[in-house]
Amino acid sequence: TTVEQSTQIGGGSDVSSFSVSSLAESTGVGLRLGAGLQWDVVAGLVLGVGLATPSARIFSRYVEDALVSVDTPSTRLFDAGGVEEQRFGWEWEHPFRARLGLAYQFDEDGWISLDGDILTPLANADLQVDRRIDFNLRLGGIVGITPSWALGAGIFTDRSGETSPLASDFYGGTLGVRYRNERALDPQKEEEDRLVFETTVALRYAYGSGSASTLIIDVDDAGEIYLSDGVTSFTAHEIGLHVGGALRF
Repeated sequence: TTVEQSTQIGGGSDVSSFSVSSLAESTGVGLRLGAGLQWDVVAGLVLGVGLATPSARIFSRYVEDALVSVDTPSTRLFDAGGVEEQRFGWEWEHPFRARLGLAYQFDEDGWISLDGDILTPLANADLQVDRRIDFNLRLGGIVGITPSWALGAGIFTDRSGETSPLASDFYGGTLGVRYRNERALDPQKEEEDRLVFETTVALRYAYGSGSASTLIIDVDDAGEIYLSDGVTSFTAHEIGLHVGGALRF
């Protein structure tokens, strides 16, 4: 991950500037087990259940290099530093997860589904993990408009479950269309195998709110810069465009 930020204060010959550039690399090895099953309750109605054990981190390595530059009318500072950490052991990092889903197909090109998951609390001070019990829900469906075109939509939650002051939760929805083109390998035979080409274009929107860390810069009358950390609330609007394709035969 590369992070760069710079700030200028003042104008003319009294400009003070502060910039930070950092490059971080994180590597980890862990273990998690999962299992699931699917049951056809009645024609067109399917129930799915999935379970995942808490995940354990066995090895992790974190390396960060940073450059700091401060330039004021009275001071010019350039500093470089780095951090390297390695951890071995058995440390719980992600909680137990249970997922339950239900899908109903009401015609050849139409279905609706609802699924949710629940995560148990987990606390690990060494990894700065402190999670409360939490859940997320997703509801979506697709309906055929013509033999070639289908319309899909859905809503979802993306809650963090973290008790940290820097946690944030998102809620959103999606809307998309799918185009299908079927080609028979031998047009003279109705039962001949077919190639099915599909293209999907979808728009995703999510609204989020929470808190984020801040860097507070103070400059005194002599032009000296003082740095301190803080926390501020924020709201976010995420918009994404997704394009996908599939080939089935």
